[in-house]
Amino acid sequence: MRLKEAQAKLDEEYDVAIKKAEVLLSSGSFKEARIAFGEASKLKPKEQFPRDKMDECSRKAEAEKAQLALEAKQREYKTKIDEADQLLKDEKFDEAIVVYDAAHKIQPNETYPQTQVQEAMMLKKEKAKAEVEQRYNDFIVEGDDLLNKNEFAEAIKAYENASKLLPDHSTAAKKTNLAYAKKKEFEAKVLDDQYFSLIGEGDDFIKQEKYEEAELKYVAAEKLIPEKQEAKNKVHSLHELKKRLEEDGIEKLYNQHLVSGKELLEQESFDEAEAAFKKAHELKPKDATANNLILETHQKKKAKTERELKEREAQSAQQTFDQHKTAAEAKMTDRKWAEAVQAFHLALEVIPNDEEVLQRIQTAEENLKEEKAAKSEKEKEIAKHKAIESQYTALLSMAENHLSNQQFEEAILKFKEAGVLKSEDVRHREGIDNAHAKWEQFKLDSEAKKQEAENARQEKLAKQKANQELNVRTQQFEQLIDQAAVLQSKNL
Repeated sequence: MRLKEAQAKLDEEYDVAIKKAEVLLSSGSFKEARIAFGEASKLKPKEQFPRDKMDECSRKAEAEKAQLALEAKQREYKTKIDEADQLLKDEKFDEAIVVYDAAHKIQPNETYPQTQVQEAMMLKKEKAKAEVEQRYNDFIVEGDDLLNKNEFAEAIKAYENASKLLPDHSTAAKKTNLAYAKKKEFEAKVLDDQYFSLIGEGDDFIKQEKYEEAELKYVAAEKLIPEKQEAKNKVHSLHELKKRLEEDGIEKLYNQHLVSGKELLEQESFDEAEAAFKKAHELKPKDATANNLILETHQKKKAKTERELKEREAQSAQQTFDQHKTAAEAKMTDRKWAEAVQAFHLALEVIPNDEEVLQRIQTAEENLKEEKAAKSEKEKEIAKHKAIESQYTALLSMAENHLSNQQFEEAILKFKEAGVLKSEDVRHREGIDNAHAKWEQFKLDSEAKKQEAENARQEKLAKQKANQELNVRTQQFEQLIDQAAVLQSKNL
């Protein structure tokens, strides 16, 4: 009896699990459905049905994943094409080519991107005939500005674009080499900062006893700069630490001594810190961490002693530093930025890397750059207005030509195109009014000519009818005369 009840309960649980899995499968929750079928299979391991359904769920999940990937790829392709088309429309040919190439890499079988690349290259070449020299100088100026902002990739691109325009000019090539050199130097520093930042984050996780997270940080640092040894050492030390953590409570006491020693080290209590690290070393003599920290303690103690000596030496240079700084600030007040930079550099020769002075140098250089940029921006604005006026005048001229040829609709369209460029100008509006007036007069003249032609036709028809009637009367008269002659001859 109990066996039957147990079997019935098992069947019920199995049916519930199957129904739950079927609902999940029908709703498209393939992962959850597979889990549910797996639970049913655990209830009845010999049943083939839930195992088949688990396979079905896996297939559908993979199919769904593949479909989503395909749709994402298509959306990405369309986004790139739309972006490239807009760039091409905006005459940003180089950027459009880059994005078309990116679209082509997404969908290699599509010919449109390559066709558009050719179109962009052709348009760029046509436009470049009249703009090469100006664009060369613009790229040089742009590259200099980007280089000053440490935007190396963009600066290099600007210089390389200039070289492509005028390969025989050496300025762009020299500036490109300079940008690569500065880029390499800057990237090396950034990479180095990232490397030690990752190590620092790993150290922080070690303090929190989050060893897996610490290892991820150390490994990331090692991958970032494989030739450096610090991260390798950290990983090795961490592995040793994790191995020892499987032992007894010595590890906890060891860590307490390390943490205490590090806190004392931060407080520059070097003797107390060294004592704590020695206690840790006594607990785990083979571990290099405590010894390293002892060495670090010695180094920091020595560094503090040297620092205090340097501080005493720096006091004697402070007066000279303050004099140069005061002179530089006076130049800043007089808005003599270049002279201010020179005076600040004299101060840095006395006390290098002073943050306030460096900031003031940056401020002075930025002010100097802003003065130059304001002048350049004004010149660009004047050139822009001249270009718009030229296009506007050309459209007005085309509209007048259409108007002189009595092409009124084309003339009005050209006047309207001119209005888009300079809506505030009245010439295109006067032209539109004049075109409408001439068009109306043309229509009136055409109607008048039609009416005149119709009147002439009616007059001609009237004359023809009159002549016909005259001919008929003449014939009738002649017939009467003939009849009269016949009667007269009969009477005789």
